[in-house]
Amino acid sequence: MNRFEKVKSKLNTIWEAIVRFIKKYDLIIFAIIFFAIALVIRLSFLDFESDDYKYFLSHWYQEVVNQGGFASFKVQIGDYTPAYRYIIIFLTLFNKNPLHMYKAVSIIFDFVLAGFVGLLIKHITKNNLLTLLAYATILFLPNVFFNSAIWAQCDVIFTTFIIISLYFILKDKSHLAMAFYAVSLSFKLQAIFFLPVIVVLIFKKKINLFSIITFMLTYMLIPIPAVIAGANYFDALIGIYINQAGEYSQLVLNAPNIYAIFKNTPQELSKMFTWMSLGFVGIICVVLYKYELKYDDRTIILIAYIFSLIIPFILPHMHERYFYLSDILGILFIFTNIKKIYIPIITILSSFLVVEKILFGWNGTFITLELDGIIMLSGIVLLLIHSIKYLNENHESYLKEIEVN
Repeated sequence: MNRFEKVKSKLNTIWEAIVRFIKKYDLIIFAIIFFAIALVIRLSFLDFESDDYKYFLSHWYQEVVNQGGFASFKVQIGDYTPAYRYIIIFLTLFNKNPLHMYKAVSIIFDFVLAGFVGLLIKHITKNNLLTLLAYATILFLPNVFFNSAIWAQCDVIFTTFIIISLYFILKDKSHLAMAFYAVSLSFKLQAIFFLPVIVVLIFKKKINLFSIITFMLTYMLIPIPAVIAGANYFDALIGIYINQAGEYSQLVLNAPNIYAIFKNTPQELSKMFTWMSLGFVGIICVVLYKYELKYDDRTIILIAYIFSLIIPFILPHMHERYFYLSDILGILFIFTNIKKIYIPIITILSSFLVVEKILFGWNGTFITLELDGIIMLSGIVLLLIHSIKYLNENHESYLKEIEVN
């Protein structure tokens, strides 16, 4: 064998080793590539300043700095909860551009969220390719990176902890699930959109009743550092949420919901609509409790998706960002009900359109907030039609299992 043939043989050996490596670790390699591309997309928007940042977030950040970091807990700043202010205080230590700091936190959680969505799909489907696709879908979903990298909002944080909680629910680890749900609720009041799911699953014994203690202890311990720094314990625990509940008088704050459709509804009826909405959600919970169902993974995701859409759709005073959780649960729904992919496409599109409107305006589109509300309503109606059929089939199948056993 001459020198050329030896070199050729070695190159072939190296190439075959590379091919074997790629085939063995192809999904990991693609995950890394998706990670890099998603990061580049987010970094390209790093200097974009939204109105929320200009008029609120930047001033609140500076006030935390001016008040001396942890000492700032002696006064209420913006609508920060103690949990989120801990993060802001930590960020002030770096003395970097506040805009970049806000976005960096949310971007990090984007990737954590994508990872746990992938883990959920892996747990449910046992399919590595679907796991990768779910992970990538979250990373490249405009609703996600618009919120973090452009808007500098933090909805991804409470949503991530809900998804982690959901993951541990499906893994039958109730105490971990409830601990992470408590963390989620400590960041954003919108975490209550997941509360009906928790309630139903506790009554159906899918979640251990005693894990409520874990929830309470976790939630009650989170404000302790803030109290030590000078905050009032009640205010740190729930006071900020009480203030938020009465902060706005408008029936709708750019959310594509029922009050966007019927925009001339008197604001004076807001309390009545709030109680009616809570009653409606309560009725759904009772129906789910009394109806014999097999609470498998797909059923739990379906129920979570339903509540995450219905609650912000019928509650007054909802902001445009409040369908963020439903966007993520919609992706989970797609990968567990691929034939019904058109339903989440409709609801996620509706959610995206209103976010795009807030950030960049309605220019170039004929879609008004009223029409966007109708789009969201159509998606919810289609979901409910599917749900009734699916849950009836689930009910009949469950009864047959009981008869056999």
